[in-house]
Amino acid sequence: FAFMGHGFQDSHGQNYLMTYGADPSNMDKEALSLDEVQSLINATGARRKLVFIDACRNVVGTRDAEKPRTMAEFKAAEGMAILLATKPGAYSYEDAELSHGVFTYFVLEGLRGKAAGKDGFVSFHDLSDYVQRSVSTYAMKKDEAQKPLATMKDVGGDFLLATATPPKPDEIKPIPGASE
Repeated sequence: FAFMGHGFQDSHGQNYLMTYGADPSNMDKEALSLDEVQSLINATGARRKLVFIDACRNVVGTRDAEKPRTMAEFKAAEGMAILLATKPGAYSYEDAELSHGVFTYFVLEGLRGKAAGKDGFVSFHDLSDYVQRSVSTYAMKKDEAQKPLATMKDVGGDFLLATATPPKPDEIKPIPGASE
């Protein structure tokens, strides 16, 4: 079994894998319990079982990334970070409702503040996470498939791209044409 993605631990020590659409505030009902995964794998009767999980196990709300970031850390960052509209061999879509390519639309929205961390900084990691999640979700709602890809070469630290006041939940407007 292999899982690469987000994971959290609840206040009782239970670990969850954050499957598509799962809400960290409702993990016990929406996410995949690691105990359940282990139980299902054990029930196979296989003599050899392998599990690879590339996910955090921190308690929601205590993530290290939520610690204050400093300008000194951003200034010290170096290397090359690349955010591509899609993986190799795949299409990057344009959307008339957005008046842009889907990727460009979400890059611009992220830089305008929708990707901002709680501190108001928009770093490369903030932007790439926001763009990857938003483009994939939007494309799926349009019955398309597009998954941006972030690559990093010899990167030390995170790059500061913009500063913005992070949007309040009631300020986030729905994406045109993306009905729930």
